[in-house]
Amino acid sequence: MKVIRIYLSGSIQKGVGDAVKKSVWTDEDIATLRETLEGVANLSLMNPASRSDDLSDHVSVLGRDLLQVYISDLILVDARDRKGLGVGAEMQFAKDYGIPVISVSPPNSQYRKDILEYLGQVVHDWTHPFVGGLSDYIADSVREAAEYIRDHFPFEGGTIKDRDYLRSSMLHYVNTQFKIDTEMYSLANEDPELLNRIELLKGGNG
Repeated sequence: MKVIRIYLSGSIQKGVGDAVKKSVWTDEDIATLRETLEGVANLSLMNPASRSDDLSDHVSVLGRDLLQVYISDLILVDARDRKGLGVGAEMQFAKDYGIPVISVSPPNSQYRKDILEYLGQVVHDWTHPFVGGLSDYIADSVREAAEYIRDHFPFEGGTIKDRDYLRSSMLHYVNTQFKIDTEMYSLANEDPELLNRIELLKGGNG
């Protein structure tokens, strides 16, 4: 039976007072993953909250977390409520190496809204740009995420975003929005070096 190695990206409770502030990966969540994938795959779950290394060595702590992402088959992101910068950094790191990212983000939660008033605009069916852009699939629940993994792993067919997707997102902005984005367009036109960097990007050298 195949083994699926999953890195569990999410918040870590740093003390008793932290327990009620945020969602974390629970025993129930892990049981749901194992139950859904039972008979299909054996799971190897890497959880940054389960460790015995020296947490005072911040370089080593960073290295451990990034190593676990690097050696995983996919990362599963708990995006059910507000997360810290580490989660976003892990998502970005995964995309640099073409590692699949599946995020759990229910409708009308922190990172998904039916309607959002944002910087003077009303946006319908809004998903946070970094959650949407860095995720290969967004599930409403842990069970849905587990079912998606069960039915689609190993995600063949070139559907997984990588660093080329990040570059293409910049080009998409330049080609569709740059000239109507008054602040950015003016800033770039006042600074030849910024325009040069954009041209390098368009030429494939960025």
